[in-house]
Amino acid sequence: MSDCCTTGDPKKERPLPTDPDALVCYCFNIHVREVSAETRGFVTEKCRKGENRCAELNPTGLCCLGDFAQILAAERAKK
Repeated sequence: MSDCCTTGDPKKERPLPTDPDALVCYCFNIHVREVSAETRGFVTEKCRKGENRCAELNPTGLCCLGDFAQILAAERAKK
């Protein structure tokens, strides 16, 4: 996995996006409404291949996989 997925402060203030049209993954243009186990797997694979640019594109400078986990957990909690 690229450095952005394994480094950085994971406790950095990261407000969870709730607007369905908000971007979650700035590298691959994935919106909140598109978050699923499948899109998380896609992003994970791209990170493993080093095809992401989180440090450049994500305003937090961090990988979005933590956001995917939070959004998916919130969806499970609603059920």
